[in-house]
Amino acid sequence: MPMAMIPPGKRLFWYGTLGGGRQQPHAAPSLFVFFPFSLSSIILLDSHLRLCYLSATREGAPWCNAVGSEGWILAWWGSAAEAPAPWQHCAKEAARRASVRARGGTRGSPMKLLHVSDTHLGYSEYGKVDPRTGLNQREQDFYDAWNQVVAAALAHRPEVFVHAGDLFHTSRPTNRAIRVALEGIQRIVEAGIELVMVSGNHSTPRIAATGSIFESIALFPKVHAAYGGRYERFSIGDVDFHCVPHCALSEELEAAFKAVAFRPEARYNVLVTHGAWTSGQTYSMGEFNEQRLPDVEAALVKTFDYVALGHYHRHIAIKPHVCYSGATERTSLNEWANETGFLLVDLESKQVQYCPVTSRPMVKLPAVDCTGLDAPQIYDELAALSSKVPEGAIVGLSLVNLRHQTLLRLDVRQIDALFPQAFHLDRQFSQQPAEEGKAAGATAIEALPVEFDRYVQSLDASEAEKERLRQLGHRYLAPEQ
Repeated sequence: MPMAMIPPGKRLFWYGTLGGGRQQPHAAPSLFVFFPFSLSSIILLDSHLRLCYLSATREGAPWCNAVGSEGWILAWWGSAAEAPAPWQHCAKEAARRASVRARGGTRGSPMKLLHVSDTHLGYSEYGKVDPRTGLNQREQDFYDAWNQVVAAALAHRPEVFVHAGDLFHTSRPTNRAIRVALEGIQRIVEAGIELVMVSGNHSTPRIAATGSIFESIALFPKVHAAYGGRYERFSIGDVDFHCVPHCALSEELEAAFKAVAFRPEARYNVLVTHGAWTSGQTYSMGEFNEQRLPDVEAALVKTFDYVALGHYHRHIAIKPHVCYSGATERTSLNEWANETGFLLVDLESKQVQYCPVTSRPMVKLPAVDCTGLDAPQIYDELAALSSKVPEGAIVGLSLVNLRHQTLLRLDVRQIDALFPQAFHLDRQFSQQPAEEGKAAGATAIEALPVEFDRYVQSLDASEAEKERLRQLGHRYLAPEQ
């Protein structure tokens, strides 16, 4: 582990309550500095040989800070007069945690949570490649969203990071999806943040005997994972996290909720679970293996300080303290209107703040009524709609009431060319119903590539499979130059 190279004319200064409780900017000749992972992460060993993990907010930043359960520290290259502005945030955090310790013991209560769910790492679609990474572009989109949440955790420094299910898109994630997840988890726990997570319906194997990826994730220090189809309680400070993961059978789910037990010494009780809440409105994703959740508080005659829900891909506050965080990326055009993000929760003040995450835009254009329109007129209508599509968007386009003859004359390649900024154009065509007693008129056959595209569009297959088939067909059907 190499020693850090101090810039010429600079010294390492630090400020904080670790290593003797000094409160003034302080030269650090007795501190050993290491760069074990990257220039955005350093380790300090103070004179008592205690490890202090520090993470900068950006790669190559000249300062870094950490807030732990026993104090805080900020370090920077330069002089005592060059203390960066972030020390103010550290000072406020230190004062708050000192107040917590004074009220509730030496360890204190985890007051602030980051609640996220449905990150679906490993999701991919459309067969397009990210030029930066060489990965499927949609797969990379989901990794980018996850990394934004991890960065937010390092910036906001919640005491506990709560993931309410579907960390992965499948129960058998790829090696790459596992690596991305573990890199994020490593950054979180090295920052001193506890992590509580449950497995969701996408991340839970159908046969328990095959094992779960969460068996490995749970080996990380500070990671508390519930994944075995049963209730588990994790106590962090004087906060109890009551975790009910996805259960394969309704009997298992019922047994899990019946096992929920409050401890009298717990100051706060937080429920973390994954499924479709069914009290009043049902928040369902329409998936065959989703579990239906009752109004748990009414069923158990217990009131939680916060209920962190996962599964529904839209942020919803069912009650002020019962919330779906929503997904961090969209898996379907049905979710085009959903925001993507996570929640910051303060158990003490009972404040819940929604924080958006930047994701790929989705646009569902208004349906184009093609009654009485021929193909050129339809192209004109679509050209006017194109201005509503942002760069890189996934777009849903619907043409309704098409005459059969007009449908045959439409060229999907010309339609695609009207939306050059779109990442993907999902086209849906529907014809006018035939008049009763009248047979459809004679049809003309268009060019083979056009007819082939229509055939492929009618197939019951994923968009990625359709796109591959289109490309292969056009290779053989295109006229020779």
